[in-house]
Amino acid sequence: MTITKKLTVAAAVALTAISSYAFAANYIVETIYYSDASRSTIVGESVKRCNGSTFVTGQITSYSRVVAKYPCN
Repeated sequence: MTITKKLTVAAAVALTAISSYAFAANYIVETIYYSDASRSTIVGESVKRCNGSTFVTGQITSYSRVVAKYPCN
């Protein structure tokens, strides 16, 4: 990979990260986590706050669902 391609990829990754942070900072997002793909047993929850902090209780898994999204004031 040439240096130009590496720089382009690095810039794209940085832009994505910044965009994700800006999105997260504009909303409170509540996510529920399940034990498996059947989504029958809740094992955890997270709340991403407007100030960028995240409150987590229980276990974080790859089986999740966003249950609420509120704009920040």
